[in-house]
Amino acid sequence: MDWLLKFAVVWLSLDILIVVIIVLASITIPPFFSGWWKRVIVDDDPEFGS
Repeated sequence: MDWLLKFAVVWLSLDILIVVIIVLASITIPPFFSGWWKRVIVDDDPEFGS
């Protein structure tokens, strides 16, 4: 049972770390690479989904 608790703590810690990295990247990248951010991340491909 002790291993299950350790596994859960490690799993949740990794989840929190991934979310923090994503949030910090989404805050940090746009000011420095605004053209790339708009072209690759934000804009939708007009042919996709049609």
